[in-house]
Amino acid sequence: MQVRPIDLLFVFLALVCSMCGFLFGLGLGSDYGILGKAVGCVLGLIIGGAASVLFMLCVAVVGDLLDRIWRRWRPYPPPCENGTCVHTSHFRSTEIPDEMVHSVAGLAKYGQRCRCGNLYAGGIAHGLQNRWVRVLPDGTIRAYLIHRPFGRWKPDNSTEIKQETIERVLDRFGRILEGQVPGWGLPPLMTIIFAGIASYAVYSQSGFQHPFALWFIGALATYGFVSGCVFLWKGPAHFDGGD
Repeated sequence: MQVRPIDLLFVFLALVCSMCGFLFGLGLGSDYGILGKAVGCVLGLIIGGAASVLFMLCVAVVGDLLDRIWRRWRPYPPPCENGTCVHTSHFRSTEIPDEMVHSVAGLAKYGQRCRCGNLYAGGIAHGLQNRWVRVLPDGTIRAYLIHRPFGRWKPDNSTEIKQETIERVLDRFGRILEGQVPGWGLPPLMTIIFAGIASYAVYSQSGFQHPFALWFIGALATYGFVSGCVFLWKGPAHFDGGD
């Protein structure tokens, strides 16, 4: 099982919000003794975690709205060459043959076949970014449409498809983002983070002299481990092998 970068971002956000709530609750409860600190820490963790979930939900809603607006500006998939297939319902997702994906560097694994029977595809590297090409029955591709990063589709009259400088940079950056992290790394990672923050909080308050200091650190480390297991098992990501 693999974890995508966006999933790690969600985990990091949840950790930051939870720890901010934890430290804030610790500060508020410090005037009420050990019980006040414990209650403040627990409530802070819960409120911080809830805030991170609420924030991600807001991002998802706003993102969906922006996506709808963006697709009106630059529709995907764009109209076919014949101009008769102009709606998403006129296309169906089609897997590009493996031999062609391997022979044409940067070609996407999945394309769109219109009702006319023509197959189109985009690309992810090697000059095929921001392009929409026609996949021909003989196993070759033909330039069809192209767009600038924030521009609309326009005819692509290129006779040779090659990477521009910015595309080379984005290609390398995209390869970094696509680096996959094993899912089993989440529980120990969260254990270390929670234990480290708990140790810092305890040290700043009592210098590890309090009789419950180690118990407190162990409890938060256990919480981090369990949270990591939950993220791995039922978290926001669908751990599907790296799609």
